[in-house]
Amino acid sequence: QVPSNDDKAEKYAVTTLINKNGEKITVYGINKESRYFKNVKLLDDLSENQVLASSSYFDKYQLKDGDLLKLHVEFMNDKYQFNVKKSYNYPASLSLFMPIENFNKVFNHENNYYNGYFSNKKLNIDETMIATVVTKKDMTLIADQLTSSMGNIFQIYSIFSTILFVMVIYILTRIVIERNTRSISILKILGYSNNEIYRIYNRTNAFVVFISLLFSVKIASVVIKRIYYNMMLEYDGWLTYYMSKTVYLETIGIGIGCFIIVSFIIMNKIKKINMGDALTSIE
Repeated sequence: QVPSNDDKAEKYAVTTLINKNGEKITVYGINKESRYFKNVKLLDDLSENQVLASSSYFDKYQLKDGDLLKLHVEFMNDKYQFNVKKSYNYPASLSLFMPIENFNKVFNHENNYYNGYFSNKKLNIDETMIATVVTKKDMTLIADQLTSSMGNIFQIYSIFSTILFVMVIYILTRIVIERNTRSISILKILGYSNNEIYRIYNRTNAFVVFISLLFSVKIASVVIKRIYYNMMLEYDGWLTYYMSKTVYLETIGIGIGCFIIVSFIIMNKIKKINMGDALTSIE
């Protein structure tokens, strides 16, 4: 316990326990009047062995309110049980939160025990008395590394997928036009314009593509989320799966844009079909 002269520095207690899967869980004892802990009123309703579990803990182990957690001290026989009161929005780590008074009772510390400070600036404390300093940058380090190392790969996937989508739509639409070349030629003889012929043969394609986009985006989201969940179970910690609504809109928008590009290409093919093709025999 090291005193600080900064009035805004807030004391807290922390320890690390191990769950049944051998994963480290950080347990925090928080001041009930904390200025750094959002929704601090959630701590008021907790009894001695009740805790708030971080949202990442809820996601990874699919917890429910009222679940019993069994934890122990690493390399020791000290065991603890906690009832989960509810989830707390904290995706940065697998953590549990309780009032610091309850923390000291559960772990048999003195009433005024603490071993850390929350602060929004560097504290004037002897460096030899500091075990570790955790900043906002440290908490986002993994996400920043993933963005830096894999961000370009995802862009390549997006470009490749877009090209593949255009090719598939173009091939399918072209097959429809080529198989109906004689019918299109007859329609031209009957006085139909290129735009009218295009609408006749491409309206159904447009409807199918649009509906397919809506369904495929939703299905892909569900499948990717399940794959991601099973993958993350193999690692310590947890990175919350999140897909922005703008991603869905961008995907659908790109799909529609690609279809419009293909439509212009198909329109040119329709224009090149001659009326004389109607006289060509088809085997």
